[in-house]
Amino acid sequence: MQYKLLPAEAVFANTLGLLILIFGVLVVAALARPSWKRPDSDSPDSRQVRDALGGFGKPSWEAAPQHSPED
Repeated sequence: MQYKLLPAEAVFANTLGLLILIFGVLVVAALARPSWKRPDSDSPDSRQVRDALGGFGKPSWEAAPQHSPED
């Protein structure tokens, strides 16, 4: 059977299956690369990023003092 004789739905399903397979391979490859992994929290790289961002404390909206309603 020739591929061009297949219905459009079959061609679409095969193409979608190949794209999903390629995506899965890319995800596994990205997870396997040590250079793409997140640095440990105590490594110099993570401290450098944390210092550049101003620390990882509470967000400004959470750090603001709470005002009690006046009676």
